[in-house]
Amino acid sequence: MPLTPENYRRRLANGVCGNCGCRPRRENKVTCEVCYGVVKDRYWKRRNPNCRKRSEIKRRSLEEEKIAHNKASEKHRLANREKVNKASVRCHRERREEIISIYGGKCVCCGESHFEFLQLDHVDGGGAKHRREVGQGYKFLNWLQKMNYPDSIQILCANCNAAKGFYGMCPHKRERIENAECI
Repeated sequence: MPLTPENYRRRLANGVCGNCGCRPRRENKVTCEVCYGVVKDRYWKRRNPNCRKRSEIKRRSLEEEKIAHNKASEKHRLANREKVNKASVRCHRERREEIISIYGGKCVCCGESHFEFLQLDHVDGGGAKHRREVGQGYKFLNWLQKMNYPDSIQILCANCNAAKGFYGMCPHKRERIENAECI
């Protein structure tokens, strides 16, 4: 049966590999282990120009190809350090702005909305332990997206977040509680 978009969707709905339709898919993926390996091998062959010259050069093992690709990437990063760093900083900032806007774009405690002052905070604490498990920076931002932006994270400004960490409660929140008790 030819691979049409309808057949592909039918295969995925039946829980089999979208590519071959014979074997079960990998967990949360669209292909089986065998098809994934074939695609991965093709990717690394395309990435390494030496594999195109099979008559002249012996074919490298997949691991050697990965090492050669990583060396070439590292060489590019070193030769273009400023450009790569600027692009990395720009991408990280854009991603962080996007996530902060998804969570409301302002401090939930005091309403501060300057991007530079805003931080992601774990509502019930435990942020250090969670960052050790998930990772920091881009890894944490990827985790947020993968988990569909959970409600266990909120936006606080640096002052409110520091006060919550040091004193257990932000002064703004304490004032609201005291004012509510007075009424």
